[in-house]
Amino acid sequence: VVVCDPRTGLGMEVAATLQRHAPDLDESALEYLQEAIEEGMTQEDLIELLTPYLEDTSADPAAVAAALSTKCASGFSDNVRLLDAPIVVAKATEDDDPDLVEDRPDPATTAPAKKPKRKPAPAWAKGRPTGLYSIPELDDATLTKLAECITGAEDAPELEGPELVAAAVVSEAGDEPAALSHWHLALRQVLSDACVEAEEVFYASAVESMKSRGLLQEQVECPIKLGSNVLAELSEDSNWYEAVVTKVLIPGEHYEVLIQRYGKPQEVWWDEVVPMDDVADDDGADAGEGECEMCRREMPLTFHHLIPKEVHGIYLKKLPEGVASGPVGDHHIFLNTHGAMVCRPCHSAVHRRWSNEELGARFNTLAKLLADEHIVRWVEFAKKQKSVTKGDLKPRGHSYQR
Repeated sequence: VVVCDPRTGLGMEVAATLQRHAPDLDESALEYLQEAIEEGMTQEDLIELLTPYLEDTSADPAAVAAALSTKCASGFSDNVRLLDAPIVVAKATEDDDPDLVEDRPDPATTAPAKKPKRKPAPAWAKGRPTGLYSIPELDDATLTKLAECITGAEDAPELEGPELVAAAVVSEAGDEPAALSHWHLALRQVLSDACVEAEEVFYASAVESMKSRGLLQEQVECPIKLGSNVLAELSEDSNWYEAVVTKVLIPGEHYEVLIQRYGKPQEVWWDEVVPMDDVADDDGADAGEGECEMCRREMPLTFHHLIPKEVHGIYLKKLPEGVASGPVGDHHIFLNTHGAMVCRPCHSAVHRRWSNEELGARFNTLAKLLADEHIVRWVEFAKKQKSVTKGDLKPRGHSYQR
């Protein structure tokens, strides 16, 4: 029985890389590091591990760590795949040790290890509201419901053939999704052509009824499409790099991207990719220059409401747990001033990570934001990028390394 040890290839790759980059490394240190370096270690982990053992050598710990993190990345994945392959490559004979044969797992009956389940993408990652509405399917039943919305609206005028009116409204509105105001105008034009007068409240009531009954449905648009420029998290070092989406595997959830800096294709999930043109929010107006409270770089700043304005109404009477305010009754003023001065890249990273509801309920202080593992990785990446002033600003995306 010949068995492939999945650690052997990894150990040999580590040893070869260490000998190449640190030829004067002590043999006992080499043996220890060969065992200590494991799959999934980041470059920072490797530097911390290597530094004490390379102090008496001519090697640079950062350079050796970089070589290990890139050279061994393919070795890690190759060794993992060995676990899924049949481990018995030669049939046992009578001369084989029976105890050894009995101890070997049977590939035919050994179930493969289950992969951990990934958290499903939230609705805001799959699609963002566009403010444009359309009727997805027009049939007789839909026309009847549209006619009911028109005749049942507030201050509705007397109409002959309401279903014909409904059909005329749909025709007047056109095939393309449009704003609600466009549907108001379409209904107004049809009644005007029929010489029917109606109060202003009627048009708003009729269109609102069409919307509330699901006849007019708002279109959503996935923020990441084929060809989109994005920031993607590289699996080897957990840093963020410019990339291009080369394939949409699951819209709003799973993509294949090309990391431009290394020319490396990689699959990423919704929480490992950020659209380059993703704006922070409507509070991202220029707020001068200074030190970002997240990445600590000197940058043009924006004001981030730690409790987003869209959810202020929820917290006017009672603030979220852990958020202190002034005297009772000052919540409105407090909510408008409770925030942090952050650069736009950090601002966008926060709003891409969570919805406004989640930010208000769970990540409503700077300390809570900076304690999140995902934000920690983002900040570490951002700190390595150069600081910029207004005069340095270039077209979108140029502040990141290619």
